[in-house]
Amino acid sequence: MTTALTVTHQNAITGQTLQIQPFDGLRTAPYPSADSSPVVAMLGSKGEASRRKYSESLRTITTLLTGSEDAALRWESLQPAHVGMIRQALTERYSRSTVNRHIAALRSVMGVCWKMGYITHETFQLFHGETKSKTVSRSKYDTGRLVTGEEFAMLLGTCDGSPLGVRDAAMLSVMFYAGLRRSEVASLTVSQYDKKTRLLVDVVGKGNKTRPVPVPVNARLAARLNAWVAVRGNEPGPLFQSIRRGGHITGQGLTSQAVYNVVSAHAAAAGLDSDIAAHDFRRTFITNALTASGNPVLVADIAGHSNPSTTARYDRSGLQSYRDFMEKL
Repeated sequence: MTTALTVTHQNAITGQTLQIQPFDGLRTAPYPSADSSPVVAMLGSKGEASRRKYSESLRTITTLLTGSEDAALRWESLQPAHVGMIRQALTERYSRSTVNRHIAALRSVMGVCWKMGYITHETFQLFHGETKSKTVSRSKYDTGRLVTGEEFAMLLGTCDGSPLGVRDAAMLSVMFYAGLRRSEVASLTVSQYDKKTRLLVDVVGKGNKTRPVPVPVNARLAARLNAWVAVRGNEPGPLFQSIRRGGHITGQGLTSQAVYNVVSAHAAAAGLDSDIAAHDFRRTFITNALTASGNPVLVADIAGHSNPSTTARYDRSGLQSYRDFMEKL
């Protein structure tokens, strides 16, 4: 379980904990009904993909503040001064884009708290200023690293023939060969995999946009997907499902965080660098696709980017060529 953060009355961070004293007013009590919950109201206004991401963000923040993602946090009891400490704690744990998403979820739920009359307009303005003005800026260049073919083979080597191993091999292959975001991997349903045309159809990306993603003709990804579906069965529902001890497939889908954890677990099992992240698979796919096609517009469509300039930030081929050259000296 994540260590709870503690906020002192001086608003200082001690270690990895935010000590919220009773007089700071943090409350953990259920809302009287779903209609009175700002979280329910906020999530209800979002699309399916955004609901899943924002729900995960609020669980993360709740865990940081209380030590449990299931705590019934009364969001209106937070103070604007807490935002900076929450952001700092998130920054120590997550990437820039993930921190911004978590803070955006906090800003959204506090906006609903104001609309529902839980906080004053002045308090919300302070929250808005704290969450908006200090958003972590996007770098001109994409960060992260490429996953080499050798590293990918090592990751697959940690996947055994158990249902869990077959599932994870398919999941890792989807990220490596199709370049899906981890949230897109988590949202896939079995009906979206078309075996005949070798397509992952209507992948739900950012802004609830959908796109077809071709499965490579070499059939390595198709073979691993077919193997997983044979274990999973063709019943409707999430393509990748949680698995209990003993290999029992639950029928329940995975969260984006669960996909992240799968990558981390196999990287550790393979003895690879701990800096390998799920998004590095997407970065690798885009770099390889740009090198092979030379067509950023086409690759942007496949990757689900509305602007090819976003796709260009993922291209690490120049850096990789430079590294290869230096290694030969």
